[in-house]
Amino acid sequence: KRSPSSSSPSIRGVQDLQDPRRRRRPAKRALLWRGGAATASWSSIAWGLPSRISSAEYMHAKNFLHRDIKPDNFLIGQGKKANQVHVIDFGLSKKYRKSQTHPHIPYRENKALTGTARYASVNTHLGIEPSRRDDLEAVGYVLMYFNRGTLPWQGLKANSKKEKYEKIMEKKMSTPVEVLCKHFPCEFATYLNYCRSLRFEDRPD
Repeated sequence: KRSPSSSSPSIRGVQDLQDPRRRRRPAKRALLWRGGAATASWSSIAWGLPSRISSAEYMHAKNFLHRDIKPDNFLIGQGKKANQVHVIDFGLSKKYRKSQTHPHIPYRENKALTGTARYASVNTHLGIEPSRRDDLEAVGYVLMYFNRGTLPWQGLKANSKKEKYEKIMEKKMSTPVEVLCKHFPCEFATYLNYCRSLRFEDRPD
């Protein structure tokens, strides 16, 4: 696996994380859907998995978690830069260690949900402190959203935000990965199952 470097051409904006004054930016919209449903081509989905994983890995190599992985926060380059993924909106990002020689942030429970519930990892729903595994699990849900056009936990009715988050969590936990990824290449299910198997401090391979 190629180690990310500070000159990686696939990421733009991660350096801004080092300056807290630049971490909050206006949220741009990735023009990847129409009428609320995903309209990505198979070729873009197949290409998007390694690109988005590399984006998350690059941030992690810089000791940051994004913590709000969703379609809105990935932009695709244009023209000669169409093979580049640009990560935006670091308002919820957080350092999970000061440097590669320093300890990982501690495991905690009873945390409020961070990020967007639709794409949040199961552990984030359960109130566990987010770590690298959670960014990568969220990438998987983003890709399945593009694959399917919708996710099984979308459109759930609730009387409050808390109740809606609980319903999303219940539906997400009760939907087997194999069912979520049915009719699509097996690599998607393999990837999500791998993300869910990671422990809190694990460095994803």
